[in-house]
Amino acid sequence: MKSILLLSALFILTSCDQPQLNRSRGYLDPFTAQGVDASRVDTNGFDESEDLGEGYSNCNFGIQRSTLKRIRDISVCANSNNSPNGQNFEIKTRFSDQDYIHGTCFVPNYKEANGNSTYVGIAQCTYHASGDTLTGTLVKNRPGYTDKPINSLMIMKKDSLDAYFDCMDAVAEFIQTQSVVSNGQKFSCSFVKTSNCSAYPSPQYQVCNLCMSGAVSEMNNKCSAFQNNHEYINWNL
Repeated sequence: MKSILLLSALFILTSCDQPQLNRSRGYLDPFTAQGVDASRVDTNGFDESEDLGEGYSNCNFGIQRSTLKRIRDISVCANSNNSPNGQNFEIKTRFSDQDYIHGTCFVPNYKEANGNSTYVGIAQCTYHASGDTLTGTLVKNRPGYTDKPINSLMIMKKDSLDAYFDCMDAVAEFIQTQSVVSNGQKFSCSFVKTSNCSAYPSPQYQVCNLCMSGAVSEMNNKCSAFQNNHEYINWNL
């Protein structure tokens, strides 16, 4: 179930303002933030719920088989009453294994027709026992992406989150923090607001191309590190 992940480079070059955590309910004790950027994860978005409830009557909760070592067999169903443009997106998931150590995390994604995907909100994570059926709410709150529908999920363990977000944020982070040298002069990349460098006159055009080349190289390195060293499931909704 570890699919080839196509990570989107269509990035809207927004600032890295971190979304606010606004979940108030919790199923299990929250995770500590040790080893994980606390702004990237919320641990209070799941509740135990064995009943199907409204919006889940057509769900097939047959467990999907997994060949991964850490993410075991799992099933996910989206609530049929979810609004494509809504901020909150409810799912129900069933687990085959117990995990009170690492926890399982769900990152709301927007996937394009060509398979490229990017996250649209922070991760929601939970501990779980074998056979648990949990209801969770994913929040679409990434600046610049609130108009994108949630149509897929990235499922991974908590200790994979930083590597995933480092990959996904690599272009914007490079543009905001790095400089390049053009014709013997050093230029900050922070002026770049679009990946379409033709929007800039010369010499900004040349500098933009250098910045984007460096940013994409950084993204490829970080995304390769995530893909090669971490387990994940790319789940279409």
